[in-house]
Amino acid sequence: MKYIFLLGITSIIIACTSNEDSVKQTVSITDLMGEFEDVNTWDKNIETEVDSPITSDGTVLSDLMISLASLYDTTSLSTPHKMDRYGYNSVKKIRFSDKLNESNSFTDIYQYNFSDSLKLNNAFYNWLDCFGDKCLEIKIGEDIKQTKNAPSYTVVYDTILVSVKYYSEGKRLNFKSFQDSLLMKFGNKFRYAIQTDVKGNLNWKSK
Repeated sequence: MKYIFLLGITSIIIACTSNEDSVKQTVSITDLMGEFEDVNTWDKNIETEVDSPITSDGTVLSDLMISLASLYDTTSLSTPHKMDRYGYNSVKKIRFSDKLNESNSFTDIYQYNFSDSLKLNNAFYNWLDCFGDKCLEIKIGEDIKQTKNAPSYTVVYDTILVSVKYYSEGKRLNFKSFQDSLLMKFGNKFRYAIQTDVKGNLNWKSK
């Protein structure tokens, strides 16, 4: 009788153990593959790149970029300029590439900002000792014929100096139109303006 009782207890324990093992070994398809995601919501989670329009950062040059966006593509420049050697506060360099001209034509603008007019004068007068790509020494108000310098335009204000360099292969750039757009943004109340045309003639411009 004693042995029959022990055998019954043992059978019950084995049965319970088998049931527990069965529960532990049961794994749902969700545990293996994770929660199903509605495919209709996938496109909402994908980040897409969108071309950002040119926005103003509050500077005159950025406003000029916006106003000419239909005619020119713009990119930042790292090209050195002779004015880089002088004590300016900040500089911004931008290339304007002509969208309407199939040849390689572009305009580079260098805007130098100075803390005061004395520092600008010092930099500007030093630059006149080696002006343009041919390092020509020039004097204020003195026009020079056939300098062999590349086409350029320089405008000097109280604390801002803007240097413009033109490059064109084939069709000539419309220098006058670009200069007019520049002056509309920066203003006509400049102190000095120097223009070198396609023939290399250097002329000081009045207000």
